[in-house]
Amino acid sequence: MIATLSENELPTLALAATDRPERPAVPVPVGDCGFMAMLREAEPDLAHAQQSHRADGEVLHVWRHAYTHEYVVLIVRDNGRHGVKESGAPLYDRLSQLAGMWLASESPRRGGAR
Repeated sequence: MIATLSENELPTLALAATDRPERPAVPVPVGDCGFMAMLREAEPDLAHAQQSHRADGEVLHVWRHAYTHEYVVLIVRDNGRHGVKESGAPLYDRLSQLAGMWLASESPRRGGAR
């Protein structure tokens, strides 16, 4: 399943309001500049946008592919009940895989296991 025609026309941050099902998620390290730089290098066709909804206790992170228009919305909530919505391909699984590789490569520098 790919993004629908109407979803292709939506502004990036409006994708969070689509009726796609939400599943639980462990957030990728969006606050780590090194991870975000690596992600831009690994997936140059993904555009990223972020928006805070302080009243709702949420931060939205949206990635959209420039050519396929597939997207993923990561919802980071203050209450810890984070979620993800996707348009089709398991794009968030790919982001999580890259995050795992990033964290493993950074572990010695962050004082983790050697």
